[in-house]
Amino acid sequence: MAKKLEGNGLFESSRMILPEHREAYNRYMTHKDLRPKPVIDEQEWQQIGQALQDSFNMFR
Repeated sequence: MAKKLEGNGLFESSRMILPEHREAYNRYMTHKDLRPKPVIDEQEWQQIGQALQDSFNMFR
């Protein structure tokens, strides 16, 4: 019985998902990746690489 009261043990076994919540979650998961990924040109990649290199060198 003592284990049930440790951490979130009392409510750990009583979790449930309402059907409305499951449907909303499923809708979210199917629509979350609809935005196209940005196109990054070579100059932007170089700027990103330089910023990463500068950041890395700052903590050495």
